[in-house]
This record gives sequence, structure tokens and C-alpha cells, in this order.
Amino acid sequence: MGMAIIRELNQRLIDQISAGEVIERPSSIIKELLENSLDASATQIEITLQQSGLRLIQLRDNGVGIAKEDLIMALRRHATSKISNLDELLAIGSFGFRGEALASIAAVSRTVLTSSCGGQSGWRMENGTITAAPHPQGTTVAVSDLFYNTPARRKFLRSERTELRHLLQCSREIALSCFDVELSITHNKRRINHLPVCHNDADKKDRLAAICGKDFITHAIPVHQENNGIVLEGWIAEPAYARSQADMFYLYVNKRSINDRSIYHAIRQGYRDVLYHDRHPAFVLHLTVDPATVDVNVHPTKREVRFTAPQAVHSFVTGVIQHTLATHSPRNAQESRQIKVTSTDSAAVQLRHQQTPSLPLTGGRADSAIRDLNLSSIKEKSEEIPPLGYALAQLKNIYILAENAEGLIIVDMHAAHERITYEKMKQEFAQYSSIASQSLLTPITVNINTQEYALVEQHSALLANMGLEIDLVGEEQLLIRSYPTRLAHDKVSALVRDLLSDLAQYGVSERITDHYNDLLSSMACYHSIRAGRQLTLAEMNALLREMESTSYSGSCNHGRPTWVVQSITELDKLFLRGQ
Repeated sequence: MGMAIIRELNQRLIDQISAGEVIERPSSIIKELLENSLDASATQIEITLQQSGLRLIQLRDNGVGIAKEDLIMALRRHATSKISNLDELLAIGSFGFRGEALASIAAVSRTVLTSSCGGQSGWRMENGTITAAPHPQGTTVAVSDLFYNTPARRKFLRSERTELRHLLQCSREIALSCFDVELSITHNKRRINHLPVCHNDADKKDRLAAICGKDFITHAIPVHQENNGIVLEGWIAEPAYARSQADMFYLYVNKRSINDRSIYHAIRQGYRDVLYHDRHPAFVLHLTVDPATVDVNVHPTKREVRFTAPQAVHSFVTGVIQHTLATHSPRNAQESRQIKVTSTDSAAVQLRHQQTPSLPLTGGRADSAIRDLNLSSIKEKSEEIPPLGYALAQLKNIYILAENAEGLIIVDMHAAHERITYEKMKQEFAQYSSIASQSLLTPITVNINTQEYALVEQHSALLANMGLEIDLVGEEQLLIRSYPTRLAHDKVSALVRDLLSDLAQYGVSERITDHYNDLLSSMACYHSIRAGRQLTLAEMNALLREMESTSYSGSCNHGRPTWVVQSITELDKLFLRGQ
């Protein structure tokens, strides 16, 4: 027998190892402390930093506070007031619950805890000693000299600017989770952020603008929908505001900031018909579910979650995003800004329409598409100016210039007509067609693994509805006997693998639908009005009215905007009027 080499680690080392799982950088500390404050019902939180948190992180709140007899326990591992049994863990509603955050912070820094609870004058706990210390209701946690006792860990930190950026991003995530909390940050004795409590929707928009930028607010579409106890609310940006990188999204489940691949995929699926190439959507979304149906205890940082019914959640989120974008037409985008016009103005508009000479329509597919526009919508009898107004002229035979109650509307006529044509084609396809399939004389053989085998068994009916007839051969191969008619033969194997990959990750797949939509989109582009085509005012107005009643009409099939508005106020600024 050799010498024993297995031995217990000392408690100090255990604590430092545990801290490595929770405390990666100063922003990790801010996240844990902020969540503790929110769990303590704080409505005011003040953060003081020195050297981006490397020298000092101090957080002060007005929460319920910590009693004197609980101060020592607060810094012990797995000591918590959040849960006491397994049932409470499985339906956890608070941010923190593991009882290791403060212990992990104290293991790699000099931590001082001061608090007052229930009318007490206040107590301070430092180096295991409790002393009297006047303090208002609430708690102050001061964390200094981060990683002083683990210098190797400190070497992995980035520059102060980078660490401050991570820290501020963490605070933004919390700020967009709890609009009823005032949050201020001071860095090196200079206040760099202050977000007051939001009392109404206008205050919320101010906070959104402060965090996401004014452009986001300009392009933001409100979201609120509930079904079977699941609620999705917040804001999504119009497709024209899509980003080149996934750097403007905030996603929450029961107010907890998460980075969940399945939910992000569901949101992208909702945008899939309007995103420009490989761009990413911008959004601030809150998903609320029964705490018993989601597991937030799957990762030390609690950034990932697991749902008991992931496919239902995925389908719900995708459906809400699709519905919101589809119904965000020029009509409801500007209905709150419609202005009544006088009968004189209305008559002048009609006279302008009636006196416009019609240009002859020549042959061609685009001409046929033009005739399909509902030209009888052009004689407006209402005294309200429609959202996209009335056409004034064409610019370079590319853009339609129109006047509405707000100012000048500029429409890309090809992009707009392409969306109109595409949506009509999709409706016709959904109503009169199904995914037709063609049989193969020689089946295509695909090698699979055990997980893919199980997926084919589980989703055989779904695959059949997609036009795929598949037989399993043993547990390592499948035979594709038929496939969708419009799919290229050489892409069938790759498509099936992609479908199974989607089903494994998300429980759903839209690849067949996406393929057909791509074909319809190409056809719509071919059948739409081209740049250089001269239109009459009647034809221009017919196009504007069609846009107002078409789903997704704010962007073309490729995600480009179809129209923009220049308000009178914006035009006045360009010409320095009133200045």
C-alpha cells in the first residue's frame, strides 16, 4: 500500500474555490449585491466605486435590513433566509437563494457588513466581530481589495475601463428589471448614473432611453400578451433597427436576467421574415411564468434556466413576436398622431387626385401586379388623413413622396410593393396549398446517432407533415423516401440533419416553412414594381393604402425599411425655422 494522497481541503481553500464559481470580476459582486437588495424590498440603491470596483465596491440600500443576530450567519456558506425546504427551492421566486454569495465575496476580499433592521440603531460586522454602528433602515456592504489574497485571480482581470463597462452593463440589466427602484452609481467620487423611480409609462421610456438610447425608443414597439398563465411584455425594435451584432437585447424570466439560447431562438424566429440578412433584433422582454414550471438552479451564475414545457414556451414567444410585428402597420404606428383636416383641405386633396392625368400601363408582370392594387381606395371621403397620407410625386421614379398629418412620408415603392406581394402569396399558399412531396426511386441514406434515432421516432408525424417520408433502419441509419417538391435534391440530407438539430434544441423547427417562404420572397421580388417605373398619383395612393392594411409593411422581405417619416418639426430644424 502506498501513502494516502486523498485528503480533505481546509475550509478557507474550499471557500476560495467556491468563490471562483460565483465571483469572476467586480461585476459579479455588483450582481449578487443588487439581487440581495431587491430581495430585501429595497426601493433606493446607491453604489459607490473606486477604480472600477477593484479598490472598493460599496452598495447601500433601504431594504428590510439584517438583524444583529443574523450578521455572522449572513457570511456563512449555504446560510440563507430565502428557502428552507425542497418545495420552496422548486418554486423559488427570489433572486438569491443559495446562500453562498456573501460568503464567496468575503472569501476573496475585505468585506464589511453594516445594517439596521426593525428600528435597531445599527450594527457592523467586520473580521468576525460585531460592533454598534448607527445606520438607517437598510444595509451597506463594503467590499475592498478584491482578490487581495488570491493574486493569481487578479491577474486575469482586464483594464479598469473594461471592468467598469462590465459593471455598468450588469447594473443596466437590473435597472430594466425593476422600474420601481431608484439606482445611482458614483465612480471615483463622480456620479455617473442616476435612474429615478418610474411612476408611469413615460418614466419607463425615459429609463429605456437612458440605457438603450433614444433611437431604440423611436423604433420600439410595445409588447404585451398573455396565454395559459404565460406573459410576455416589454418592447421590441422595428426590423429597421436590427443590429450587426447581438449587443442590444435584455431578456428576463420572472424578473431574472438570463441568456437563454432557446428563448433567443424563439425571438429570432418571430423576426425571421423581416430581418435583414444576418442582423440581430433589439429588444427588452420580460417573460413571466409560474415559478414551479422553470428551474433557475441549473448554473452557478443563474444565467440559464430550464422550462418544464420548453416547446410551449418557445411557440408562445415566437407567436407573440410574429403577431406584434405583423400588426405594427403604418396605421397603428401613427393612429395616435392623426389630425383632422378641414373640408377645404380635404377638397383640395381630392381635386389634386382628380386633375392628375393617368399614364398608360404597358405590358409586363409588374404592370399586372399594379392592376391588382385596389385602385378604388383612392377616392378618400373621410375627413381624416390616412397614416401614410396622400401622394405628392415620385422622386427619380424610385421613391414616393407623400404628405400626412405629421409631415413628409418617403416610400421605397419597390420594397413596399414587394412586401405587399409577398404577404398575398403567403396567404394564398397557406389557404390553397400544402407541402407537396415527391417520391424517390432510390431512397437517400443518412447515418444517424442514437439521439437522432429517438427524435425521428418521436416526431415522425411532424416530419410527414413537412413532406418527409422517413424509415428507420436499425439504430444507425434512416432512409428518406420522399421530400418536399420544391427542395433541391442535393440539400435533402443536410435539411433533415438541421431539422433534427432544431428539434433536439428547441422541440420545433421551421426550416421547411422558411425554405418555401424564401421561394415566395424571390417570386414576390420578381413580380413587384421596379425602380424606374413611373406611376400615376392614383397608383401611388393605391400602393399607400395597401401598405396600411398589409402585415409587416414597415419592412420589405429582406428587412429593409419600406418607408420613413420626416415630421414638420424635424424639417423646421433642418432649415433653422424658429431659431
